[in-house]
Amino acid sequence: MSQVSITRHNGISSAFFTLSAAAARIPVMKEGTVDTVFLTSREIASATYDSGKARLQLEMRRGGVYEIAEVPESVYRMLVTCQSPGTYYHLHIRKGDYPIRRLR
Repeated sequence: MSQVSITRHNGISSAFFTLSAAAARIPVMKEGTVDTVFLTSREIASATYDSGKARLQLEMRRGGVYEIAEVPESVYRMLVTCQSPGTYYHLHIRKGDYPIRRLR
């Protein structure tokens, strides 16, 4: 199980995630492998990762599909194994320096 610690400082919440045991057990993907995981998240329906292109595609439960470029495999692993994929997405991917484009 992943560990999440949420702290408040001057009214701002920050979440810190540590690698879960489940993420550590996922074998390293071969380059060019495409992996899809269906999530039980309230926000994200599925995550598809292309290791050859370092691209992550997220299908949101509310209908949007996003492609995120230049995503390291470690970030993908955390997203699909953490306790709250939606929170992880907002804090570490959406607000990160990754190019994101809406596909639909």
